[in-house]
Amino acid sequence: MTTLTGVKEDNKVFVGNLSFSTDDDGLRNYFESAGKVVDATVIKRGKHRSAGYGFVTFESAKEAEDAVDKFNKTELDEREITVQIARPKAVHSPEAPAAEEDDTTRKPRERRRRSLPARRPTTASTTRVFVANLPFSTTDEEMAALFEGFSIESANVARLRNGRSKGYGFVNVADEAEQQKIIDNFKPLMVAEREVSVKVAMVPVDVDAASEQVKQDEEN
Repeated sequence: MTTLTGVKEDNKVFVGNLSFSTDDDGLRNYFESAGKVVDATVIKRGKHRSAGYGFVTFESAKEAEDAVDKFNKTELDEREITVQIARPKAVHSPEAPAAEEDDTTRKPRERRRRSLPARRPTTASTTRVFVANLPFSTTDEEMAALFEGFSIESANVARLRNGRSKGYGFVNVADEAEQQKIIDNFKPLMVAEREVSVKVAMVPVDVDAASEQVKQDEEN
Protein backbone atom coordinates (compact mmCIF):
# COMPACT_ATOMS: atom_id res chain seq x y z
CA MET A 1 0.00 0.00 0.00
CA THR A 2 1.30 3.47 -0.84
CA THR A 3 0.45 6.98 0.23
CA LEU A 4 -0.65 9.66 -2.22
CA THR A 5 2.96 10.80 -2.53
CA GLY A 6 4.09 7.32 -3.53
CA VAL A 7 5.89 6.71 -0.24
CA LYS A 8 5.46 3.25 1.23
CA GLU A 9 3.19 3.21 4.26
CA ASP A 10 4.86 2.62 7.60
CA ASN A 11 5.28 -1.04 8.55
CA LYS A 12 5.61 -0.13 12.22
CA VAL A 13 3.15 -0.71 15.07
CA PHE A 14 2.96 1.21 18.32
CA VAL A 15 2.63 -0.97 21.44
CA GLY A 16 1.26 0.81 24.50
CA ASN A 17 0.72 -0.08 28.17
CA LEU A 18 3.76 -2.35 28.29
CA SER A 19 4.90 -3.88 31.55
CA PHE A 20 8.08 -2.23 32.80
CA SER A 21 9.61 -5.72 32.82
CA THR A 22 9.17 -6.18 29.06
CA ASP A 23 12.43 -5.71 27.16
CA ASP A 24 13.30 -5.58 23.44
CA ASP A 25 13.71 -9.35 23.14
CA GLY A 26 10.42 -10.05 24.91
CA LEU A 27 8.63 -7.61 22.62
CA ARG A 28 10.19 -9.19 19.51
CA ASN A 29 9.36 -12.76 20.59
CA TYR A 30 5.74 -11.88 21.31
CA PHE A 31 5.11 -10.37 17.86
CA GLU A 32 7.06 -12.82 15.69
CA SER A 33 3.99 -14.96 14.96
CA ALA A 34 2.43 -12.04 13.04
CA GLY A 35 5.28 -11.81 10.51
CA LYS A 36 8.98 -11.13 10.10
CA VAL A 37 10.05 -8.63 12.77
CA VAL A 38 12.70 -6.26 11.47
CA ASP A 39 13.08 -4.37 14.75
CA ALA A 40 11.52 -4.28 18.22
CA THR A 41 12.33 -1.46 20.63
CA VAL A 42 11.03 -0.53 24.07
CA ILE A 43 11.34 3.23 24.58
CA LYS A 44 13.37 4.18 27.65
CA ARG A 45 13.24 7.07 30.11
CA GLY A 46 16.90 7.75 30.70
CA LYS A 47 19.19 4.81 29.98
CA HIS A 48 17.40 1.95 31.67
CA ARG A 49 13.79 2.58 32.77
CA SER A 50 11.02 1.62 30.35
CA ALA A 51 8.59 4.35 29.31
CA GLY A 52 5.80 1.77 29.07
CA TYR A 53 5.54 1.68 25.30
CA GLY A 54 7.53 0.66 22.23
CA PHE A 55 7.55 -0.06 18.51
CA VAL A 56 7.70 -3.20 16.38
CA THR A 57 8.65 -2.93 12.70
CA PHE A 58 7.68 -5.60 10.17
CA GLU A 59 8.78 -6.29 6.60
CA SER A 60 5.38 -5.32 5.18
CA ALA A 61 2.38 -3.14 5.94
CA LYS A 62 0.13 -6.22 5.84
CA GLU A 63 2.13 -7.88 8.60
CA ALA A 64 1.78 -4.73 10.69
CA GLU A 65 -1.99 -4.73 10.17
CA ASP A 66 -2.14 -8.43 11.03
CA ALA A 67 -0.26 -7.68 14.26
CA VAL A 68 -2.86 -5.07 15.22
CA ASP A 69 -5.70 -7.52 14.58
CA LYS A 70 -3.97 -10.34 16.45
CA PHE A 71 -2.41 -8.63 19.45
CA ASN A 72 -4.42 -5.49 20.31
CA LYS A 73 -6.00 -5.89 23.76
CA THR A 74 -4.04 -9.08 24.52
CA GLU A 75 -1.87 -9.74 27.56
CA LEU A 76 1.92 -9.50 27.56
CA ASP A 77 3.82 -9.92 30.83
CA GLU A 78 0.55 -9.59 32.80
CA ARG A 79 -0.45 -6.27 31.16
CA GLU A 80 -3.17 -5.72 28.56
CA ILE A 81 -1.36 -4.01 25.72
CA THR A 82 -2.70 -1.74 23.00
CA VAL A 83 -1.42 -2.14 19.45
CA GLN A 84 -2.02 0.22 16.54
CA ILE A 85 -0.32 1.33 13.35
CA ALA A 86 2.37 3.90 14.20
CA ARG A 87 1.71 6.32 11.38
CA PRO A 88 3.81 9.50 11.48
CA LYS A 89 2.26 12.90 10.88
CA ALA A 90 0.47 12.89 7.51
CA VAL A 91 2.27 14.35 4.53
CA HIS A 92 -0.02 15.96 1.96
CA SER A 93 0.94 16.40 -1.67
CA PRO A 94 -0.61 19.39 -3.46
CA GLU A 95 0.13 17.69 -6.80
CA ALA A 96 -2.08 14.71 -5.97
CA PRO A 97 -5.16 15.72 -3.97
CA ALA A 98 -7.37 12.97 -2.61
CA ALA A 99 -10.36 14.25 -4.59
CA GLU A 100 -8.71 13.15 -7.84
CA GLU A 101 -8.77 9.47 -6.87
CA ASP A 102 -11.51 7.23 -8.24
CA ASP A 103 -13.25 6.17 -5.02
CA THR A 104 -15.41 3.61 -6.86
CA THR A 105 -12.37 1.42 -7.58
CA ARG A 106 -11.57 0.88 -3.91
CA LYS A 107 -12.78 -2.11 -1.95
CA PRO A 108 -15.43 -1.32 0.73
CA ARG A 109 -13.03 -2.12 3.60
CA GLU A 110 -10.36 0.18 2.15
CA ARG A 111 -12.86 3.02 1.71
CA ARG A 112 -13.93 2.71 5.34
CA ARG A 113 -10.34 2.63 6.55
CA ARG A 114 -9.38 5.76 4.64
CA SER A 115 -12.46 7.65 5.79
CA LEU A 116 -11.61 7.20 9.45
CA PRO A 117 -9.10 9.62 11.03
CA ALA A 118 -5.96 7.98 12.38
CA ARG A 119 -6.09 7.73 16.15
CA ARG A 120 -3.10 9.13 17.96
CA PRO A 121 -1.30 6.42 19.93
CA THR A 122 -1.62 6.62 23.70
CA THR A 123 0.13 5.02 26.64
CA ALA A 124 -0.51 4.81 30.36
CA SER A 125 0.64 7.86 32.33
CA THR A 126 2.70 7.32 35.47
CA THR A 127 1.75 10.64 37.11
CA ARG A 128 -1.88 11.27 36.12
CA VAL A 129 -5.17 9.77 37.31
CA PHE A 130 -8.41 9.87 35.32
CA VAL A 131 -11.46 10.73 37.44
CA ALA A 132 -14.70 9.50 35.85
CA ASN A 133 -18.41 10.27 36.19
CA LEU A 134 -18.16 13.63 37.96
CA PRO A 135 -21.33 15.69 38.47
CA PHE A 136 -21.33 18.52 35.93
CA SER A 137 -21.39 21.10 38.72
CA THR A 138 -18.09 19.88 40.24
CA THR A 139 -15.35 22.50 40.54
CA ASP A 140 -11.60 21.87 40.56
CA GLU A 141 -11.53 22.51 44.31
CA GLU A 142 -14.38 20.07 44.97
CA MET A 143 -12.69 17.37 42.92
CA ALA A 144 -9.42 17.92 44.79
CA ALA A 145 -11.30 17.51 48.09
CA LEU A 146 -12.28 13.97 47.04
CA PHE A 147 -8.59 13.05 47.33
CA GLU A 148 -8.05 14.18 50.89
CA GLY A 149 -5.51 11.81 52.40
CA PHE A 150 -3.57 11.51 49.16
CA SER A 151 -0.72 13.72 48.03
CA ILE A 152 -1.78 15.41 44.78
CA GLU A 153 -0.22 18.30 42.87
CA SER A 154 -3.29 19.52 40.97
CA ALA A 155 -6.87 18.63 40.08
CA ASN A 156 -8.63 19.85 36.96
CA VAL A 157 -12.11 19.21 35.61
CA ALA A 158 -12.09 18.79 31.81
CA ARG A 159 -14.24 21.46 30.17
CA LEU A 160 -15.63 22.42 26.79
CA ARG A 161 -14.70 25.77 25.25
CA ASN A 162 -17.86 27.30 26.69
CA GLY A 163 -16.76 26.30 30.19
CA ARG A 164 -19.21 23.43 30.64
CA SER A 165 -17.83 20.37 32.40
CA LYS A 166 -17.29 17.20 30.37
CA GLY A 167 -18.13 15.09 33.40
CA TYR A 168 -14.59 13.91 34.08
CA GLY A 169 -11.23 15.28 35.16
CA PHE A 170 -7.60 14.58 35.94
CA VAL A 171 -5.50 14.53 39.10
CA ASN A 172 -1.74 14.99 38.77
CA VAL A 173 0.71 13.50 41.26
CA ALA A 174 4.46 13.59 41.75
CA ASP A 175 5.33 10.02 40.84
CA GLU A 176 4.08 6.55 39.96
CA ALA A 177 4.10 5.39 43.59
CA GLU A 178 1.54 8.03 44.56
CA GLN A 179 -0.49 7.31 41.45
CA GLN A 180 -0.63 3.62 42.36
CA LYS A 181 -1.59 4.49 45.91
CA ILE A 182 -4.65 6.34 44.59
CA ILE A 183 -5.57 3.54 42.17
CA ASP A 184 -5.30 0.91 44.91
CA ASN A 185 -7.03 2.81 47.71
CA PHE A 186 -9.59 5.20 46.21
CA LYS A 187 -13.01 3.69 46.73
CA PRO A 188 -15.79 4.60 44.27
CA LEU A 189 -18.13 7.03 46.03
CA MET A 190 -21.48 8.63 45.30
CA VAL A 191 -21.44 12.36 44.60
CA ALA A 192 -24.81 13.94 43.70
CA GLU A 193 -26.14 10.49 42.71
CA ARG A 194 -23.17 9.76 40.46
CA GLU A 195 -20.57 7.09 41.29
CA VAL A 196 -17.14 8.66 40.91
CA SER A 197 -14.28 6.28 40.11
CA VAL A 198 -10.63 6.48 39.07
CA LYS A 199 -8.20 4.73 36.75
CA VAL A 200 -4.78 5.34 35.23
CA ALA A 201 -4.97 8.13 32.67
CA MET A 202 -3.89 7.53 29.09
CA VAL A 203 -1.71 10.19 27.47
CA PRO A 204 -0.87 10.76 23.78
CA VAL A 205 2.49 9.69 22.39
CA ASP A 206 4.40 11.71 19.80
CA VAL A 207 5.31 8.90 17.37
CA ASP A 208 7.71 11.09 15.40
CA ALA A 209 9.64 12.13 18.52
CA ALA A 210 9.77 8.59 19.86
CA SER A 211 11.00 7.23 16.52
CA GLU A 212 13.70 9.90 16.45
CA GLN A 213 14.78 8.82 19.93
CA VAL A 214 15.15 5.24 18.67
CA LYS A 215 17.40 6.44 15.83
CA GLN A 216 19.55 8.48 18.21
CA ASP A 217 19.91 5.55 20.61
CA GLU A 218 21.00 3.30 17.73
CA GLU A 219 23.59 5.85 16.59
CA ASN A 220 25.00 6.11 20.10
